[in-house]
Amino acid sequence: WLASGGGGGGSDELLLCVRSSAVGEDTAAASCAGQLSSVLAVPHRVDALEVAVRMCWSSLYAERAVEYRRRSGLGVRADMAVVVQRMVRGRAAGVCFTQHPATRERAQLVINANFGVGETVVDGRVTPDEFTVRH
Repeated sequence: WLASGGGGGGSDELLLCVRSSAVGEDTAAASCAGQLSSVLAVPHRVDALEVAVRMCWSSLYAERAVEYRRRSGLGVRADMAVVVQRMVRGRAAGVCFTQHPATRERAQLVINANFGVGETVVDGRVTPDEFTVRH
């Protein structure tokens, strides 16, 4: 369904997403959003899943990720898990920050979202809709 535009129609084939979860990727001093790779719409086959997991894991040592960690004082060495999830048909997706990322105000949630599966928000390809919520 993602290959056909991400909306209705398309195949009912089970698709997976392979995502990174690195230790210390989001701290008070640094946010590593978009630094590590995710692989979307992976066919439910061992060979395809193996390739996607290797791509995701190897992104931990991509030049941009290593350089960002070095500049942020996180050190070059890092630990990371790879998470495999069922791909869902999302109309919209985004990122929720549990405190305001610019002001560090803990009483504000900030949500960046757009139509689609959310990768365009994380990797900076679009200027997302932004919602600030006081809690």
